[in-house]
Amino acid sequence: MLHKIKQLLNYYTYTYSKDDDKYAIKYLNHEEYFIFSQMDDYDKKHSVNIVKEIINNPFHKDNKLLVKFALLHDIGKIYSYNLMKRIKHSITKNYFHAKKGYEIMENINSDVAKLILEHHNKYTYNEIILYFQKLDDKF
Repeated sequence: MLHKIKQLLNYYTYTYSKDDDKYAIKYLNHEEYFIFSQMDDYDKKHSVNIVKEIINNPFHKDNKLLVKFALLHDIGKIYSYNLMKRIKHSITKNYFHAKKGYEIMENINSDVAKLILEHHNKYTYNEIILYFQKLDDKF
């Protein structure tokens, strides 16, 4: 519950800057960056915070797939995901944005799309997803 309160506070206090944008520019191609740029500042900042953790981890820092996935994992929220809808989906564990994100990415980067679809799956054996979930929950 404390984590959800922290996320709510972050929703209003996160600021996305040009310094943050350098991560997206460095790791995403033009089409991916265009999609990323449509996300709201909270989701972009959240994604960049995860990327900073990844690139500071000696075991994962060179995993470009993981970094792209981290940047794009919440792109399904770009379509009408206001604060109330976020809270409702969080409480009900209805992660519609994962399916929507998969649909957005499937013809652009199918490897990233598959990870986006699974990023809330708590029953996975995929090590990338398991590592990512720890970071996603942290921010």
